[in-house]
Amino acid sequence: MLVSDSRIKLEPPEGRGRVTDGLYPVKMPAPARYYEAMILLMPRDCRGQLTMGHWRVDARYMLRLDHCRGQNLNLDDIEPFREYAKRLTEEEYDTQKGDQTGTRYFCQLYLDMKRSNKLPAPERAQTPGEGWNFARLLPEYGIPFEESEIALD
Repeated sequence: MLVSDSRIKLEPPEGRGRVTDGLYPVKMPAPARYYEAMILLMPRDCRGQLTMGHWRVDARYMLRLDHCRGQNLNLDDIEPFREYAKRLTEEEYDTQKGDQTGTRYFCQLYLDMKRSNKLPAPERAQTPGEGWNFARLLPEYGIPFEESEIALD
């Protein structure tokens, strides 16, 4: 999609939004696809990569009503991770699911990707003691796992 695409709402006062056609045509991912890409990068980097925090902060930023969501991103646009987005944005929903901040969902996503060999290798060696502590979180959420599934690669 181009930054001048008519699907992007006109520029709001804070300066984000569609740009005029007269400028150089810059390509960007559609907001829903960008969100999905960040969610896919989070499991890759959650075991001690500093970038995991960046993906998580950016994903939450996009879901805030005063930023992208409701302007250029709707939850219905998000395909594979709509459930995670709902848990991050709808307090009553995540409480109802017993999963505040979507942590249980994320742990299950990590395991599912690892089990199906869809988890990309981290960009640098994983550091013991850094990142998500799956040995503590998975039993806390009642998610069955094998030790080999959470061992550092």
